[in-house]
Amino acid sequence: MEDLFPTRRGRPSVPAAVIGSVLVLQALQGLSDRETAEALTFDLRWKAACGYGLTDSAFQPSTQTYWRRASMS
Repeated sequence: MEDLFPTRRGRPSVPAAVIGSVLVLQALQGLSDRETAEALTFDLRWKAACGYGLTDSAFQPSTQTYWRRASMS
């Protein structure tokens, strides 16, 4: 997957397909941003659904806040 906004500064970009998958799963499960990040880090079903590898960890929960805010503007 290719990053939507690649940069060498700050946090690494998260591919849009991953964010989309995570936001759908979050809404279906009714989880908070922190709970969602934990599910993506530790739940193999979430990793598979989002295209993550076994050793990949989630992005910061604040990333989801940014994407929600950007989508509402």
